[in-house]
Amino acid sequence: MAIKNFIALFVILMSFIFLCSLGMWQVKRLAWKTEVITKIDEQYKNARDLSTEEIFSIQPEDFLYGTIQGQTRSQDPIFLGPIPSNNKFGYHVILPFEFDNQFILANMGWVNETEKESLELSYSGELIGLIRYPEWNIFTSENNPETGFWTKPSVYQISQYFELEDVAPAMIYVTNKTNELITEHPADWYPNNRHLQYAIFWFTMAFSLLAFSGYYIHKTKRSS
Repeated sequence: MAIKNFIALFVILMSFIFLCSLGMWQVKRLAWKTEVITKIDEQYKNARDLSTEEIFSIQPEDFLYGTIQGQTRSQDPIFLGPIPSNNKFGYHVILPFEFDNQFILANMGWVNETEKESLELSYSGELIGLIRYPEWNIFTSENNPETGFWTKPSVYQISQYFELEDVAPAMIYVTNKTNELITEHPADWYPNNRHLQYAIFWFTMAFSLLAFSGYYIHKTKRSS
């Protein structure tokens, strides 16, 4: 009986520690995400003409918001998706944008799947947008350029597909209107930050387990 009680207490303790560690991990993620949002907010407040040097030296943890001048290269865009928006399915439109004899991949925005085949996009002028490294999760399917199936906004793969050289390491998410069929990206984009809710959930689970276990042990002792 003593061995069983010891095993039960050990399992409860390990479960409590595990749940608390998940909560602490979310607290750390919250601090990191808050710092990221602060960086983005500073860029929005200090929008400017962006230089080639700062665009090509951007690091994965950095963000740039501002304007570049140039033109899209004349070729068919990549349609990334499908991506839902307002209860409809569509795609992000990605094209090479040439500026200062170099390139950056431009995510021009979202187009409805029923209109993407009729999309004619040739744009010259300024692009306003947030430059950042694209992200995707572990469940995102692999790209298949041969069949035109694109789900990961990989700068490397897309640059290879377009046969580009001198390409910026990040992508610009365009926030100004460039085409009537394309819905541009919002000029107030921030990454999801639900880590506080997640932390509260895991800590609640941990202490609920502790409370339930204490009640069960107390009830068992009284009944014996």
